[in-house]
Amino acid sequence: MKLPLPTRARRTGDDMLPLVNIVFLLLIFFMLAGAVSTPDPLNVQPPQSMVDAAGDRLPSMLVVGADGRLALGREVFTLEGLAPRIDAWLAAAPPGFPLTVKADAETEALAIVTLLEALKRQGVTHVRLMTARVRAA
Repeated sequence: MKLPLPTRARRTGDDMLPLVNIVFLLLIFFMLAGAVSTPDPLNVQPPQSMVDAAGDRLPSMLVVGADGRLALGREVFTLEGLAPRIDAWLAAAPPGFPLTVKADAETEALAIVTLLEALKRQGVTHVRLMTARVRAA
């Protein structure tokens, strides 16, 4: 008489053990690889910048619309109203704080030149003119 061989009872978690081991090893590998970095040859302390501190509370972008209107922060005005706003901006800005001018592409170049001259007369020494990058086809 042939008796059937007893079958082994499989535990349900046995097939997950190799996967858990691999994930654990990968976790340890990436923790060690991420922590290894070359230290600087000299221990230096970078200087602090007042420009970064002022950048949080001070509007640094002067927006020029195609119709010639200007905006500094949320305030919209014309070229005639530029002087008092720039005076207030200069009083709050640290020395050398840049003012970015963002103009509409349809704005005439002469209007931008006039604006830049007015900013220079007001005492703004650092101006950045924002442009859009053209993607080559």
